[in-house]
Amino acid sequence: MLHDVSFYDYLNIEKNYQLFMLNQEDKFLSKMAHLMYRTADGSADETAHFEPYELLGVFMWFSSVKEYFAANFTHFFKPAREGGELRRVDILPAMQAQIRALTDGDVTKQQAVYNTDCWAALTELDNKAREAEEFKERNRQNS
Repeated sequence: MLHDVSFYDYLNIEKNYQLFMLNQEDKFLSKMAHLMYRTADGSADETAHFEPYELLGVFMWFSSVKEYFAANFTHFFKPAREGGELRRVDILPAMQAQIRALTDGDVTKQQAVYNTDCWAALTELDNKAREAEEFKERNRQNS
């Protein structure tokens, strides 16, 4: 369930997942697999080869993780707006917004955010999203 995976690796796995969704090219699943399946010392094995059925398994497994995250981080993971179209140009800005939210705009904290466990980072992002929803609701009621 991506415990003990850095937020940096999570972001890269997510980026490649989104790129696969756009292009259906196995190279993005292969990049995901290299990020998820490590050697005993924790490093990526760039020489590893994955069969097509293994890449399908990577896709299906990460899809189920995303569903689990959506159920557990309900404020941060929202369904895309109806008719919303995934575009490649939206992927990097979305990742940058997540990093900025966690650093509060302080670039000196960026490496620490990258090294943070993805569950801790997602928990914080979910709390920030909840707080933003509450703020919007209070402002709407006061208007």
